[in-house]
Amino acid sequence: MDAVLGTVERIWRYPVKSTGGEAVEESAVDPRGLVGDRLYAVRDAEGKFGSGKSTRRFRRMPGLLQLRSRYPGGSDTALPELLDPDGAGT
Repeated sequence: MDAVLGTVERIWRYPVKSTGGEAVEESAVDPRGLVGDRLYAVRDAEGKFGSGKSTRRFRRMPGLLQLRSRYPGGSDTALPELLDPDGAGT
């Protein structure tokens, strides 16, 4: 008899790294994980990617973690939108 390990309650996709994401009803999965997940990032003028941490490659960006991102219409083939904390497009 197979043991049940758990139940998927929600699936979240994060189109832009280090921003809040979007709940999705379903998603394709490829070798990287969820299709469309963390494909984009915010970059500063020096070329460093915005993140919640600071490393040689990533730079902590104030306010970045308060933004959300989503694909318009739920399509992972469109460019993602950034949304402010109130849900308005930036």
